[in-house]
Amino acid sequence: MKIEPFQQKRLMYTNKKLYVVNDIDDDVMDENTDFTLGSISKVFTAIVTLLLDQEGILSLEDPVDKYLPSKKLKGIKIIDLVNHKSGLKRNSVIYLKGFEKEFKNALEQFEIYKKENINTGEHGKFSYSNLGYEILSAVIEKATGLDFDQIVKEKLFDPLKMKDSGYKKPKTILYKFNKKKITRKQQNETNSVKGAGGSRSTVSDLLKFRKFYTLLDKKSISTLETLYFFNFDKEEDLWVLNHTGGIHGIATALRFKYNKDLICKEEFILFRTNTL
Repeated sequence: MKIEPFQQKRLMYTNKKLYVVNDIDDDVMDENTDFTLGSISKVFTAIVTLLLDQEGILSLEDPVDKYLPSKKLKGIKIIDLVNHKSGLKRNSVIYLKGFEKEFKNALEQFEIYKKENINTGEHGKFSYSNLGYEILSAVIEKATGLDFDQIVKEKLFDPLKMKDSGYKKPKTILYKFNKKKITRKQQNETNSVKGAGGSRSTVSDLLKFRKFYTLLDKKSISTLETLYFFNFDKEEDLWVLNHTGGIHGIATALRFKYNKDLICKEEFILFRTNTL
């Protein structure tokens, strides 16, 4: 079966309606169809980091090398990783070459980063870094003693009853641009970079995620308002949680708008295959 560039699977939720397109295969899709999220995963990782700070398991002001001893991480705080101000590269060299194997956890993956130059020298300046979130995942594992996917399930997915969210390969077949399937290397990559881009979820679960703020105390909510993906729109008088994602076979978008009482007033969710 030849796949033309414009053919895709597409789920879009907006204005309380679900729009479905599938002109690639015979999969029946609905609000419970799971897709890889790409960089929307970073929102989950950041919220879990806030929760761990809230519980005193770690502090956002902790130096990263408290958990991951390395001269390359000197002077970087956990909050710098969260807000892309660490001075770390966007991607590691090995990420760009492709993963020959799937790493069992973020700490194992961090060992390979210790072997290369991972700094840009721009600490304190916003510079988007997938690598930073992969290292943040390793910090979380070190601080909790648990694998990253387990701690996110315990702290975020289970409390919000997001039963179809996690970090395993989605049931939905994903298609790369003008190709039938993503390769083994690409799937290894997706499965390994969990905190940066490897989560999966559904429209139904992301609508449950709207109430993530119910897990946060006042101090954590104040911190939330300083994070790069949560900003106040003065014209609309609304807080906006906004993030896009893209990893092999998928492009995604998530946008929730909240009033000052954090009541969600508008939702937009998009999953689109046959890209990247």
